[in-house]
Amino acid sequence: MQQAHREGRLLRVPAEDPRPPGISFHQVPGHTPGQIVVEIEGAGGRRVILASDASHTYEEFERERPFHIASSLPEMYEGLSWLKQAAREADVVPGHDDLVLTRYPAAEAAPEIAVQIA
Repeated sequence: MQQAHREGRLLRVPAEDPRPPGISFHQVPGHTPGQIVVEIEGAGGRRVILASDASHTYEEFERERPFHIASSLPEMYEGLSWLKQAAREADVVPGHDDLVLTRYPAAEAAPEIAVQIA
């Protein structure tokens, strides 16, 4: 990891979260140690949480069903519970769900493969 950091391929997010306005990071371990999700302030003030591998699909966090590979199952359940709670006031976008393509409008640049989330 140190070499990746020196080469500019790895960005470490300090604990004090030096984020640009409208962007924050949340540690949601479980699938992997140190897993983070990114929260942004979307259009109209609605929050958007990019869940990445903290939740691969909508079903994982909506039903609190963990992925079959986890570094810590208890932490994964905590993370899924946090995402489920956050989804009450934010759009949670899982990292690998084809349903994302049906829940958001197609992006003009690549409508077959990309959506406009915020």
